[in-house]
Amino acid sequence: MKKILFLMAIVAIVAITFTNCKKDKNKGPQPLTIKAQVENGANYNDVFKRVRAIIYDYPSPYILDHTNWVNGGFTLTLPATIDTNYFYAIGDEDFPPSITISNKNARVTEVDYFEGFSSTTGWDYWYNEDDFIHAKIDVNLTSMSISVTQVYYLYADSPLSISGSYTDYDREVRFSLSLRAGWNVGYQTMKISMDGIVMEVSTNAVAGCKWYTLSDLYDLIPFKASENNHGDLMKNKLKTKRTIFGKPIKKSK
Repeated sequence: MKKILFLMAIVAIVAITFTNCKKDKNKGPQPLTIKAQVENGANYNDVFKRVRAIIYDYPSPYILDHTNWVNGGFTLTLPATIDTNYFYAIGDEDFPPSITISNKNARVTEVDYFEGFSSTTGWDYWYNEDDFIHAKIDVNLTSMSISVTQVYYLYADSPLSISGSYTDYDREVRFSLSLRAGWNVGYQTMKISMDGIVMEVSTNAVAGCKWYTLSDLYDLIPFKASENNHGDLMKNKLKTKRTIFGKPIKKSK
């Protein structure tokens, strides 16, 4: 009798586990909460009042979430679903033949900007004091190289992978992206050295990334890290916002 009860208990546990796994698998895209403690954030407690995450669109951006600035940082929750008008088809992007895309019908989008405002009401860009970047920076003046990793928050309407590499003039670009349906975290690392420029785009986590204001991140990059002005190149890259896939985004203030 005890053996029968024991076997029944095992069957029940397996059934519950299988049911829970099935529920998790079918629950679909979920919200993504971002908790950001900004470097030197305490210095900005009298500057920033509110923060928002947007997909840029003219004349009005699509606001994913907004929140108050609290003690040197902010917490935002990106929604589980997004207006389909703000997606673009990955198959429409101009990838070279050496790049493999698993699902060209997939549609994607991403957070374009995390913006800090000094106003407690409205979103007039006159009160957009600075933007925030989740990043990691390495400067080596001995080897005359600069490496900056930017964290991107990506959304796909269906699973998708992008892999391969190509060379564009003096820049080598490598892709190793694996996206699930819903929110994903991507990492774009750009290294500028005497040997040229290498950009890696991946969903493999990069340790050591921190939140900065764009202004503070600028200050960490030497104005001229070498005779080739590597510092200037990197600053221009940060200033001209691009999607992780390379599409330029221009914001007018």
